[in-house]
Amino acid sequence: MEGQLTVASSPCRRGAATARSPYATLSPVVWLRNLVKRLLPGPILLRLRQRRARIRFLKRLGAELHDQSAPLSPQDVEERIAARRSDFYERLITDVLERTEIIIQALDRRIEGVAARHGEEIRRLEQDVATLRETVLELQRALTDARSITPGLPTSSRHAE
Repeated sequence: MEGQLTVASSPCRRGAATARSPYATLSPVVWLRNLVKRLLPGPILLRLRQRRARIRFLKRLGAELHDQSAPLSPQDVEERIAARRSDFYERLITDVLERTEIIIQALDRRIEGVAARHGEEIRRLEQDVATLRETVLELQRALTDARSITPGLPTSSRHAE
């Protein structure tokens, strides 16, 4: 009976096929790992973890060195160049966008300054126009008063129209 697979009633459910073999599931491995974690002191556990990390690092480093020393196919070369170019273009676009944003902010500040100055100038000019209108009205009243006092003054051709 050992090593045989038993099939559950519903094949669609997860874990439908259960095994009695220790190779079918990782539960014994997980159980043993948890036991080791509980029994070993912290410094030893840390050394084991560091050793496993070093082994993983060295395996990956070896694979990378092997890949670098192995001759590359033209397709691999093209893929690497395309990957480098896409990274280069991505950095270039990011840099250009950042510079453009800085320029736009500076232009926005300049536009706000110009608008504020022009608004101030327009208000001052409006005040000058209002003052000139008042002066013209006063002069027209004075002219009307002077005509009523002195009957021989000529009338303006513009006012007669």
